[in-house]
Amino acid sequence: MRGLKKLKQINFYQKILVLICITFGIAIVNFLYYNYQILKINKNDRHYTVNYDIDEEIKDLSELSINLEGKYIKDLIIKYNTHEDFSIKYTGEVSNEYGFFKEYQKEDKCFSYSNVCGINLNKKAGVLHLQIDKPLQSIEISVDNRLSFNWITFAFWTILINLFFVIFMFFKQLQKKIYVLTFLICMSLGTIFLFSTHNMTTTTLDDDSHYSMANILNKTSKNVSLSDYYLENYVSLFLFQDTKVEKENFQTFLNENDKNYTQTTFKYNNLLETNKICYLPMALTLKLTNLIGLPYTICFFLARCVQLICYSFLMALAVKLMPNYKILTMVIAIIPQSLFLATNFSYDPTVIACITLAFAAFANEFMNKKTKINLKNILIFVLAGLLGIFPKAIFAPFLLLILLMPKEKFQSNQQRQIFKFIIIILFLVTISTFVLPILFNINANSDIRGGNVSVSQQMKLIISSPISFIKVFWKNAVLDTANRMFSVSTFGLLSYYGGMEMDTSYYMFLLAIILAFFTEKNAKNINIKDKIIMISIYLLIFCFIWGSMYLAFTPVGEAGINGVQPRYFIPFLLPFLYCFQTEKLNSKIENSHALSITTVLCILSFALLTYKVIILNYCL
Repeated sequence: MRGLKKLKQINFYQKILVLICITFGIAIVNFLYYNYQILKINKNDRHYTVNYDIDEEIKDLSELSINLEGKYIKDLIIKYNTHEDFSIKYTGEVSNEYGFFKEYQKEDKCFSYSNVCGINLNKKAGVLHLQIDKPLQSIEISVDNRLSFNWITFAFWTILINLFFVIFMFFKQLQKKIYVLTFLICMSLGTIFLFSTHNMTTTTLDDDSHYSMANILNKTSKNVSLSDYYLENYVSLFLFQDTKVEKENFQTFLNENDKNYTQTTFKYNNLLETNKICYLPMALTLKLTNLIGLPYTICFFLARCVQLICYSFLMALAVKLMPNYKILTMVIAIIPQSLFLATNFSYDPTVIACITLAFAAFANEFMNKKTKINLKNILIFVLAGLLGIFPKAIFAPFLLLILLMPKEKFQSNQQRQIFKFIIIILFLVTISTFVLPILFNINANSDIRGGNVSVSQQMKLIISSPISFIKVFWKNAVLDTANRMFSVSTFGLLSYYGGMEMDTSYYMFLLAIILAFFTEKNAKNINIKDKIIMISIYLLIFCFIWGSMYLAFTPVGEAGINGVQPRYFIPFLLPFLYCFQTEKLNSKIENSHALSITTVLCILSFALLTYKVIILNYCL
């Protein structure tokens, strides 16, 4: 404890030296941990070709057997020649952590763009049988036990441990500026996702289409680069990239085929359209880096970085503007799913950050009843609100919040009426971008991914069977909304990688939200009328969410509502919880303690989730 106290007292440069020493120590431990098995084996066993036996009855390369003689195998690499994708099924015996051999089975997919695939074992192996579903001209099997440095796990532990030390050593300064702490945590944890997730699309929901939109400035004809084609069309390719050599091979393929074109059909979109503006930061990054001549994968990575910076900045600004509940706003900013999306191609981070920022500007103005209207807050609310609503016009009722401003904040009744008129016009124009396409082309918004969907047929069904529709809507929209707002999938769904379960990670994050809400010292009373109006607006938005997915994504006649994702409710966590603040809450926990506890809970929750879902499965 005395040593920790001394850390706080040393000067700035000494603190930086401490962080450097920690980083160096992590590097040494990381190298030794992931190579200690290799350091024990003979150098001749670190990289060698394995002989294989062909099934005598079949006498081709569809069924093979290899004897690994109980040796330690880090990566088993398969080199091949083929013009089409194929699958390999591995069966045999592999040791567990105690060295006991157990049955092993794994399926892997190999791709025609490459000539190499493999599996990561990190165990001792005996006899393995390989079943290949396509004929191959040749095949070479080798063991790769070469020494290597695991940069992903190094980044994971370095960022986490240094983040804790930075927060500890500079806590006095950070608790006075929680928005700086928010930016620091968002950037740090987001950077872990940048390093640990695969640098390609199809790692998040619909990110192939989002990438295609962000990359539109680099498309000038119907011929797109082969690299773009693979990124936009090879769904969940990362699931089969188990080894370092496969990842490097794919990165090389993308970089080498950036100027090789293939014919495909795409719709050219104007990024200045209201629902496309959110792609501009990523689009401009891709265009600029492409013009500079950076490698394809670097351009892609930098665009992801820009997305994270924008999200972190907007969320930090929201924390700064919030008149109270700054800790709660910070916790919501670092929801793992939001940070994950913020490091990939998606408009959801823009929606979440902009609506949170707009609400912070509203709360700042609404709770300060003693001063007249602050034009800066109103502009932030309108501009950020519109930017967050444009991709999802069904969120348009959110704009109506600003009409709750008390008349005392206006210079005159005429000013108040003009203000209301402008807001209502903005609301009507925004909601019309969703309603008008349906009126003029009723099936225009149908999403064929949902199956047998038809907006017109669904509306006819509602009109003909209103009681049945009410039952369906009650069972789904009414009874399931609370679960969608606070479920494991809301906090920790990492798209195709997997997500939180009802485990320690989830309960830690839920506890952080509860503590952040109930330990607020500056809670104010909101009158009943305003609370009812606020909650009504949010409930209307929730109904729009469920209703839109029922019309456009749910097959006609389905006794349920499909496609409603928990992430749709994240932007309204803060506004919804804010309605329930009251001065009657009198927590004895000091603000500094509440901040430190919630911060630790959130970071630990993130660490457990990321390590379990991503690091253990894809980065070892």
